[in-house]
Amino acid sequence: MKLASNIAQKILWATVPLVTVSTIAALPSQAATFSRSSANAFVGNFSHDPYDTGTFTNTFTQTFATSGEVTAQADAEAFFTTESVSSSATGFNFSTSESFGTGTNFFGAANSFSSIIGQFQIAKGETFSFDFLSTLELETSVDDPQTETAFAASDIQFELFDSVSGITLDSFGLFGNLTSPGTWNSLGIESSDSISLADVSKILLSNETESVAFAGILGTYSRTFDSSVDLTLREFKANKASVEAVPEPSEIMGTIVALGLLLGSGRLRMKAKKNASKVLPSVE
Repeated sequence: MKLASNIAQKILWATVPLVTVSTIAALPSQAATFSRSSANAFVGNFSHDPYDTGTFTNTFTQTFATSGEVTAQADAEAFFTTESVSSSATGFNFSTSESFGTGTNFFGAANSFSSIIGQFQIAKGETFSFDFLSTLELETSVDDPQTETAFAASDIQFELFDSVSGITLDSFGLFGNLTSPGTWNSLGIESSDSISLADVSKILLSNETESVAFAGILGTYSRTFDSSVDLTLREFKANKASVEAVPEPSEIMGTIVALGLLLGSGRLRMKAKKNASKVLPSVE
């Protein structure tokens, strides 16, 4: 288990600078309004093999534009297998969401979900343990902070609960939010006592029009049970990316005034035509 942890640690710290630098470098080249949210999780080196495993993925998008163009896309994958070169169960999943828009009046949102589930039989006095690695990456960018907004969020949750009673025994969470303009940016971690975090990497950069965040967590779960338990491990992640642009109030008022003038002139023409029909004598 220690060897695998060292390997995962090297992968994490090798990935952090590459992902972050490439993302930051790409920010100035992003046009219009853009948001992206992605996350992945790996679990392995289990002390016990699961007697049952499951996975779940789901995605959905929403777009709307009256002036401009908008696209939204989402992807998610998951697997949990007991057949691996390490002779231990291995689980992995990821989800990613992206939205992009141009124009003055549009909305786009992408949502992705991914989960892995394993069930284990733990005898009295036995210690159940496994290693995990989780990362998330967020990015938002706008051209005009007065009329455009971009939002990205990611939430990764680990839960271990008694399969019979449904009582949660331990949990761990990694989450983040980004907005452009950067008024609500955060990265956070929550964990119970049975979880040891070996390495934590967090980066958050933001200005008025661009924000980027990355978090990588490497840890181990270990707990000795005083009584036998049917244990369920569930890892779940959700990623959302949305973009929106609305016309400035002056533009809206200009449109209303122009529409009012147009309707007014139409009414005047209709009134003039009606009056003319009253004055002109009928022709037989």
